[in-house]
Amino acid sequence: MAAAAIFAATIVIANAVSPLRSAAPVAYDTSAIVLQFDRIVSGKILEQPIPTTPKPLLSVIYGPIWEVTHDWRPMVWLAVLALAASAALATVLSSRFAGLGAGVFAGVAIATSSMLMWEALRALATPWAVLGWMVAGLAITAERPRYWLVGVALMLATLARIETLIPLALATMTLVVMRVGPASVRRPVPRGAWLVLIGFTALPVMLVHDWLLIRDPFYWAGVSGDYAAVHPATSGLGGIVRVLRLLRVVLVPMIGMVALGVLGMALMWRQRHWVLSGAILSIAVGVAAFLLMIGYLGYTVPGRYAAPVVVAVIIAAAIGYGGFRVGPLRGDRRRPSSIRGMTEDDPADLTTAADRPFPLLSIGTTGWWRTAAIVLVGMVAAVSLSGPSAARDATLTAAARVSRETHEGATLATSALRAAVIQARAQRGANDAPALLVVPSLVRPRMALELGLSLTEVDPISDFGAVDLAKGYPAPGQIVLYQQVADPGRLAAELGVTTSTEIDGVVLDPVFVDPTSGTWVVAIRRP
Repeated sequence: MAAAAIFAATIVIANAVSPLRSAAPVAYDTSAIVLQFDRIVSGKILEQPIPTTPKPLLSVIYGPIWEVTHDWRPMVWLAVLALAASAALATVLSSRFAGLGAGVFAGVAIATSSMLMWEALRALATPWAVLGWMVAGLAITAERPRYWLVGVALMLATLARIETLIPLALATMTLVVMRVGPASVRRPVPRGAWLVLIGFTALPVMLVHDWLLIRDPFYWAGVSGDYAAVHPATSGLGGIVRVLRLLRVVLVPMIGMVALGVLGMALMWRQRHWVLSGAILSIAVGVAAFLLMIGYLGYTVPGRYAAPVVVAVIIAAAIGYGGFRVGPLRGDRRRPSSIRGMTEDDPADLTTAADRPFPLLSIGTTGWWRTAAIVLVGMVAAVSLSGPSAARDATLTAAARVSRETHEGATLATSALRAAVIQARAQRGANDAPALLVVPSLVRPRMALELGLSLTEVDPISDFGAVDLAKGYPAPGQIVLYQQVADPGRLAAELGVTTSTEIDGVVLDPVFVDPTSGTWVVAIRRP
């Protein structure tokens, strides 16, 4: 019941932040992944590298949706459903270890996380990876562990976010040490446990995907480096400091959650919940270490890269919250359920808890009051400790509105852009710029896909302050999609013409004008 309620609440919150029937605020990466799918199925090689790491799982989910519907909204709907399912499964997983209060805490924290909600509304990879992690967690902690399902779930999660290889590598090392390690730690490996290694089949899938895409099977490994070469950031010790500041920005607002997470880890170690605690630690510490490493190398590290750390902290904090269990003081001596299956005496047991009570504190109450208290306190604690809540985060709502309006304007202008491209191609001269279109960076992959253009024919502009008609940017022969929402400072307001206008030695011919949405399509030509 609690899991179903949290599933539904997640969808309601998503719709409140960004109406799901409106234009989809998809990310650059999302439209780039659909473009990559288009190139693969059409047998074309990607014309030039783009700063988006390929994600084969999203390719096979979103690509067919685009081919069938030519609508970006279903991709957002599915990503929101993936986040809702993740929150629901986190509720079940945490309840299994520390009771209903912990489950509600985990589910609400994931459902209301601004970072995770923004990932879902832009149809990015994190909700799918988190869903894979939760499925793997439930499969490994079942009464009879389903190792094959763990392997498949981690394989799919790796095809969404490569950081999944970190807990997968830890699981592999654990199995190897149990099998051939020192006698003091060697244990019989549970039957079927090696099926977890199915997760590594993601690597050959990635190699084949990228060879089909751009004839470079290791393209996925070089995208960040290529981007850093063009957009260098501080490297060395300065890069480490930069990442530490990023982690501080992410984690300080949820410092109460972090403190509960430390308590949760201590409780899991006390009860020998090695699998769950190891997975949480490998994701939190492993991903943080990975970010520090790429920061040291000078790579750009956006804040959203820390999303796996946030998820790990939430699950650990839920277990910590479960330590303050609401329950009867007398008349109920049952211990909370731990991972079931093998007993503590089984030397092959990876998952059993020590035979100790879990709660640190018990508050006496009975009947439906007990359930109501568990649910209410868990909800309040999750929302209070998790930092800005998606439901009341003005920054998140504003960012969703900007992205939504940018895509909505691009949709309105698509027909005019298509006609203008046909005309511009017919009139192009030998000295014209190679790019036909100049568009806001966010919609570059989308415009290439919808207009049937090569990436080399679509020039992205991230700063309209770079517009300088006197110096030839944009150049004669090019068509500009100008959107005021992408130019809040009106740095290129001269592009918003309603009649043919000569400015700085070139003529601006308006092809499409919609002042209501703040969208113009302008053809640049010589007088």
